[in-house]
Amino acid sequence: MFDIPNAVAGSNHIDIAFESAANYSVRMAGAYPYPVQGGGIYFNDSNRNFVRKPQSDFGWDWGPAFVPTGIWKSIDIISFQDAYVDYIIPKTYFNDTDKSYYASITTCVYLAHNSNPTLTVDVKMECPYVKPIEGVSFASHSPLLYLSLSVLQPLDLP
Repeated sequence: MFDIPNAVAGSNHIDIAFESAANYSVRMAGAYPYPVQGGGIYFNDSNRNFVRKPQSDFGWDWGPAFVPTGIWKSIDIISFQDAYVDYIIPKTYFNDTDKSYYASITTCVYLAHNSNPTLTVDVKMECPYVKPIEGVSFASHSPLLYLSLSVLQPLDLP
């Protein structure tokens, strides 16, 4: 933990906008392609499953339903020069038809504001039966990039 006012040049401003969590849940439920059961809660709306909050915020047994809005933990500022990998999700699948396996890798990458929006990703799989994927390039005009790779033709297992 360290103070950053001397590390950043010029004037810096962070805006944090809040929306009623109850109103947000109603709006998200309305935009969803099909109805989702709310679990029979006694609060005015039953869309609590569209908000990442403790379920007890929407009432519990005889307790009140406050549905608070705000920052409930500390805020971090993450510094990076070019790109920041937020998450990587590897998945493996089994194909019953030809008894083969295949893999899928999904990642989310944030690009720095002044970086080149073309990113080259080198993927190395530590598996002797899978063909490696190398030099995958993709571009975007957004600072947030999603990449999904699939190993569609795995090598035959012995």
